[in-house]
Amino acid sequence: MKKFLFTPLLLSTVLACSCIAVKDKDVVGTYKAAFLKSQDTLIVNQNHTYIYRDQNMSHTGKWQLKGNSLYFNDFKFSPAGLNSIWVANVVLQDNEVRIMYADEEGCYYDKIKPATESANVDLKQKQLPVTGAVPN
Repeated sequence: MKKFLFTPLLLSTVLACSCIAVKDKDVVGTYKAAFLKSQDTLIVNQNHTYIYRDQNMSHTGKWQLKGNSLYFNDFKFSPAGLNSIWVANVVLQDNEVRIMYADEEGCYYDKIKPATESANVDLKQKQLPVTGAVPN
């Protein structure tokens, strides 16, 4: 009997947590990879552009939020790779925003800084050039 009472309670808790609506303002900010000693940085700008940078490359593109999924257009997964669309789930957990890289492995980007006006300038002054045109 206890099992039957516990299951609906657990199910309702999971559904309540997964139904939290993510808004544009939630995802805007600077993120660092929280997996595999990665040095990846992802800046999600308020004007719906992003800047991605890792040890080997840096590029830009546009993003769009649909439900709890974040679509990064013109995303490159490697320097020699073609531009594609990366669809990442966004998780709001304990007042933290995480952009999931590999849900099944628990790999994600952790927000380290909220949105700032100087985010674009700071990254462009680094060594690697930013490639790709960002429309105004």
